[in-house]
Amino acid sequence: MAASPARLYRLDEIPETNVGWMIKDWWPYPSYGMLGGAKKSLKSWLLTATAFSVASRRPLFGELEVKESGPVVVFTGEGSADLFRRRLRHVGRLDRVRRRHR
Repeated sequence: MAASPARLYRLDEIPETNVGWMIKDWWPYPSYGMLGGAKKSLKSWLLTATAFSVASRRPLFGELEVKESGPVVVFTGEGSADLFRRRLRHVGRLDRVRRRHR
């Protein structure tokens, strides 16, 4: 089966999509993406906290509402699965402490 040629659109022909929020004011829905930033800018921790929030439907940083929750797939290029698991547990413990002190 031959691949279809690329379609060119005029600006007025681009289909509109309803973009909402997966995490309000932080991550659009529907979407997927990457986090990028300077070395040692806590990207891995931010990714872990975002993944935790989407998977658990807990507000990100206790503040940003999760509008669409569901399964999360994380591709990490550093460390190991064990390192990610430890970070995820830590984020979960912080969430539990935060809820207890409200």
